[in-house]
Amino acid sequence: MMKRKISVLLTSVAIAALAQAQDDNAAQAQEAAASAPADSVALTVPQVKPGECQALVVVPAKFEPRTEQVVIKDAAKSYEIVPAEYEWTEEQVVIKPASKKLEIVPAVFETVEEQIEVEPAMTTQEVVPPQYAEVKEEVVAKPAYMTARSEGPARTFSSAGEALRMVEVPAQMETITKQTVQEEARLNPTQVEAKFETVKKQKLVSEETTREIEVPAEYKTVKVKKLVKEAEQREKEIPAEYAEVTKFEKVADAQVRWESVLCNDTVNSKTIEAVQSALKKEGYKVSVDGSLGPGTMKALEAYQRKHNLGVGGVTRETLQAMGIEQ
Repeated sequence: MMKRKISVLLTSVAIAALAQAQDDNAAQAQEAAASAPADSVALTVPQVKPGECQALVVVPAKFEPRTEQVVIKDAAKSYEIVPAEYEWTEEQVVIKPASKKLEIVPAVFETVEEQIEVEPAMTTQEVVPPQYAEVKEEVVAKPAYMTARSEGPARTFSSAGEALRMVEVPAQMETITKQTVQEEARLNPTQVEAKFETVKKQKLVSEETTREIEVPAEYKTVKVKKLVKEAEQREKEIPAEYAEVTKFEKVADAQVRWESVLCNDTVNSKTIEAVQSALKKEGYKVSVDGSLGPGTMKALEAYQRKHNLGVGGVTRETLQAMGIEQ
């Protein structure tokens, strides 16, 4: 009868611990513990030394990640159009055909010197003036003349009067110098030679002619695009696309077990502060106040589940994992 009471008490403790589980693993452990017979839980009670405390804790199911390649897009076929290939080349294009034209070849001249008579030969007449000689000659300056000269009173006449006698007054002569022609004027002919001047003139060497000239064709270089390879169609395999998916595989079922815990009289504020500091270092939002309140318990259980520790109070296993001296 005493053994039956202990079994019922232990089963009640296990159910209470399972009720506090917060995730699916704890729920699975609760289901496993609830379905187990009361005697099987009671038989797992370890032998407790004096001064030690034991408590039932929930060990969540253990999962390990497995990476798998999952097809996210099936393989398929497609077609690829390979465009035609062209190349640019240069070609000479006639823009003006060859032709012929007539060209005038001008006349050819040469420069020659020629004596041109500018004044013909002639005979000039030089007048030789007459030659004179000076001679002295007496000339009548005043010719002789007859004049009446008074002879006194006339005695032959009865009447009184003066007697006149005609006398010849001789001519008055004057010596003059005069030019007399010694040699008559004459003409002296002089032969004047012809005058010539050297002039340069153009002498025709060849007449103006025409000749036929070939006019070459005119070309222009143009760029021409030529087909090198026809366009073609190719079948293309599109490979399947894969992605790595992490799946969690259960390697151990959830279970309820006895775990060594700190007794109420040994749990002091210093130990609780050490636990809170370790939780805060892990990133949990807790206050380091030495009080084992609901916030600290919630963070502690989350820590235990994360590290696959037994969930349910301040166990020695948890303190060891946190590196806290016991």
